[in-house]
Amino acid sequence: MSTIAYREMIQGLIEGSLKSPQIYEESLYMKLRITGTGITERYKEDENGDVVFDDENNPVTYKINRLEDEFLSNKFLKACVGIPVLIEHPDSKLLNGENYKNHVVGNIVAAYIKPDIKEVWGIARIYDPEV
Repeated sequence: MSTIAYREMIQGLIEGSLKSPQIYEESLYMKLRITGTGITERYKEDENGDVVFDDENNPVTYKINRLEDEFLSNKFLKACVGIPVLIEHPDSKLLNGENYKNHVVGNIVAAYIKPDIKEVWGIARIYDPEV
């Protein structure tokens, strides 16, 4: 396929005129949700990545607010291009040179906003379609 056909394929996935996933030059291209906006709750973790519990053995949580002005912006979309796509997160919660090859299966090649649900989505290139 030509570069123009590649761009048309990416645009077709974003617009929905092409179904996800698509195969292109031995890679799989698919839609993936990157993040939403609004308030979400997370578990507090210690320095080892283990969930922290309170005196009553309940997990300790905290709230984060993914502000629409920040996350639904062109600046954020540009920052998403190139981020790795993981098959699963490493136990250490940190991606590094040692565990990279065991977890990274692709990268985000385009990012876009779904305004009706206020989420950021991406087109992921998965290097091995068997994954």
